Amino acid sequence: KANIIVIIIVLVLFLVRIVRLGVPDTYYFDEVYHAFTAQAYAQNDPKGYEWWHTAPEGFAYEWLHPPLAKLIQGGSIRLFGDHPFWWRFPGVIFGTATGVLLYALGKRFFGPVVGLLALFFWTFDGLSFTSSRITMNDIFLVFWVVLGFYFSLGKKSAWQIALVAGLALATKWSGFFAVGIL
Repeated sequence: KANIIVIIIVLVLFLVRIVRLGVPDTYYFDEVYHAFTAQAYAQNDPKGYEWWHTAPEGFAYEWLHPPLAKLIQGGSIRLFGDHPFWWRFPGVIFGTATGVLLYALGKRFFGPVVGLLALFFWTFDGLSFTSSRITMNDIFLVFWVVLGFYFSLGKKSAWQIALVAGLALATKWSGFFAVGIL
């Protein structure tokens, strides 16, 4: 019975993030940096990597953070097309996966009720919802950090924890703090 509830909540988690994902059909907020740079990556345009290039007015290449999240977003653009839905789709996948990890963490350490509560709160939290639906780095960093905690608290090997910490660091410089904690 608990598995059915988990599946239903995960489906809701995914569906509320995917519905109307392509709206607006243009950049919003920091997508003028992140989606724009992911598009350059998808086109193998070196301007996305080289700091000395000037972007068109109203846009900027995002060199502030390491490239992993933008490479994932650029991969989605390259595979599926240059449309806002596909810029944002990887965030939906990583946001949904983070909910599943939070359920697993809560269940492992505090039992299935806490796991369900963690999943439920993640599903309906506004920040996780927003971060999962915009082309930015944050949801990817959260995923890697939660996965790192899942591994480190589950007594996984040091190389697995180090790999996930490295992925967090390759996503955003604030992943540095996760490295120290993990």
